[in-house]
Amino acid sequence: MLMQKIKKSTIILVIGIIIFSLGAYQNIRYEEAKESGYNVEATVTRVKVHEHDDGDTYTLWGEYEKDGKTYSNVKLGLFTEYRKVGEIVKLVVNPDAPTKKMAEGGLFGVIGLVIIVAALIRKHKEKKAEKLSGAPVTNTPENDIQSE
Repeated sequence: MLMQKIKKSTIILVIGIIIFSLGAYQNIRYEEAKESGYNVEATVTRVKVHEHDDGDTYTLWGEYEKDGKTYSNVKLGLFTEYRKVGEIVKLVVNPDAPTKKMAEGGLFGVIGLVIIVAALIRKHKEKKAEKLSGAPVTNTPENDIQSE
């Protein structure tokens, strides 16, 4: 039986790459939808205010037309800037579900990138510790995943 130890930093790196990739994929789909004409101008029909100590946010509902069909009472999303009923809001809708707003993948991309950088820093420290001690750094069982 061959036992391999996978270092925690490797697992973190893989998770970061997956999250970053999801963000990139989501951003590509957003841009494709935008270029394919799935950007719409919605008229705000309802506003719900969420009061917070650090600033208010606003959930907006609206109405728009896409491909000859009118979509009413659609949740447009959460906004940090106040919008009045009757105002126009630009957004990109999902081509597969025109009642749903598409989000850009920026947040996933940033989170994934931060995780990747943290994992690479950890890997660098592990290699540096191995060089200084002359022996491979072994993690404790809590930090390792063993596979056969």
